[in-house]
Amino acid sequence: MLPELSEIRRRRAALGISQAALAKNAGVSQSLVAKTEAGKLVPSYENAKRVFDFFESLRPEAGLTAKDVMSKKVKSISPSASVKAAAMMMKRSGISQLPVVVDGRPVGTVSERLVIDRMQHGKNLEEFGATPLGQIMDDTLPAVNEDAPLDAVSALLESSQAVLVTKKGILCGIISRSDLFGQMLKKH
Repeated sequence: MLPELSEIRRRRAALGISQAALAKNAGVSQSLVAKTEAGKLVPSYENAKRVFDFFESLRPEAGLTAKDVMSKKVKSISPSASVKAAAMMMKRSGISQLPVVVDGRPVGTVSERLVIDRMQHGKNLEEFGATPLGQIMDDTLPAVNEDAPLDAVSALLESSQAVLVTKKGILCGIISRSDLFGQMLKKH
């Protein structure tokens, strides 16, 4: 029995993929995906099965762990660094969030969204730019041990943009939705 059609949008969003990417990988048209998600079309059983079979094919393979998928080049910053320093690092690196660490251990997160939100409710820009991150940072991103199974990482990515990977509490990697999606597509 196939899941409800409303699951298509939820699963696609959880993976962070476009309707076009889903359509291409499932062997259906993007129009079919868009109309189905909008509730304007009930696809044939065969087409719905193709979409759900694609989702099923993306289930993490047994044995793969966070260490196998993580990006080892993690940009991070100290809570004593300024908001301006974090903004410059994010812009230069093309990333939208940074783990805040002390002695290699994650203690918080700073993101473009957080900076913009706090900027609107605070001091003048120059004064705000000099503010230490420790005064404005959010809670840390979810973290898993490097040996955590990929299904645990996948579950965390449903509600978070990224998952930190640690070894004995020390930050050693990061996994974004696109990292996990890229790993899953290696099978296709």
